[in-house]
Amino acid sequence: MNDMLFNISITAILTGIIKALMPSEKFEKQLRLIISLFFIIVTTGIFSKGFDLSFLNGDESFNCEYNDYTSVIYDMTAEETAKNLNKGIRSLLNEKGIYPEKIYIDTNISDNDCISIIEVRLIFRNTEEINEGEAIRLVKSLVGYKTEVTVEEG
Repeated sequence: MNDMLFNISITAILTGIIKALMPSEKFEKQLRLIISLFFIIVTTGIFSKGFDLSFLNGDESFNCEYNDYTSVIYDMTAEETAKNLNKGIRSLLNEKGIYPEKIYIDTNISDNDCISIIEVRLIFRNTEEINEGEAIRLVKSLVGYKTEVTVEEG
């Protein structure tokens, strides 16, 4: 199918070039007739080679390989957002002397392409040694106060 569309495109381009290079108005009718015949012959030959037009009628038998990379891109974007946010949270907490062992970030990209941070979980070896309220406040100042931030021992 791609070859046929390519041939039609080339034919249309050649037709346009020939029309643009028309030498004078006195041969215009003859050249238009020749160009029209050329275009009709080429397109008829292309379509007579079994060109499938079922897709024009919405026929489901028309099979075209289609790859939707939207979900892959959304996943990559969410992962990159979480990775960069993780670095920022870790840096902010480390400046205040709070050192989490792990930081888990749950992100979401909605259908209207809005990125939201659903949850941030801070994992510490021993939660008794840190000020949980301060850690939560610092993280919320970075990710937003509506985001759920939890401190866990792990």
